[in-house]
Amino acid sequence: LLATLSLSGAVLPVAAHPHSWIDMVSQLQIDDRQRLTELRLSWLFDEFYSATILDDAQSKGHSLEQELVQFGQDTLNNLATENYLNRMTLDGQKIRFGRGDQVKTEWVNGQIRLSYRLPLAQPAPLTGKRLQFAIYDSTYYVEMLHGSPTAIQLRGQGATGCHTELLPPNPSEEQRSYALSLDKTEQSEDGLGAAFAEQVMVLCSPQPAKGQP
Repeated sequence: LLATLSLSGAVLPVAAHPHSWIDMVSQLQIDDRQRLTELRLSWLFDEFYSATILDDAQSKGHSLEQELVQFGQDTLNNLATENYLNRMTLDGQKIRFGRGDQVKTEWVNGQIRLSYRLPLAQPAPLTGKRLQFAIYDSTYYVEMLHGSPTAIQLRGQGATGCHTELLPPNPSEEQRSYALSLDKTEQSEDGLGAAFAEQVMVLCSPQPAKGQP
């Protein structure tokens, strides 16, 4: 994601990590066989960072619409090299994703909202299993949070019998102090973002057979 942020040439005058913030909504699509097939993701970038994209568009003589299209395409291309910053496992086994698509970038009340579809490389059967995922920037240059349990949404015929749990970040005081000590020119130790990442869990019970109560 750092590569994505650098596309605008933005200079973020903040003297501690994070330097940018993203509010997320994640929809999990579950088919009638109770398999996870894809995610539909929406990321709302903070007002300051969004303004840098607008300024960049103006400096290049681009319209906002042109810049938003380019921003969405470039962001998705960069995320593809990092498995879309999504660490997802099913009973401890890593899940891989296909190519993200259906990208849409909007200007919403002074903020950029990026939406896209992320299909799984193979459908993941959820019945009786534990799905866990976290979406984060490993350097903690960007803070990425769902904010509330309602931002995790289950959709599709197989969603009945499934429920989610959103676990907030729980960094140590040492990790907090370290993040605050970093200025915008410094790279954090690898993995700092994991300490500040939410964890989302999805558990699915078997669905009743058709005709059964």
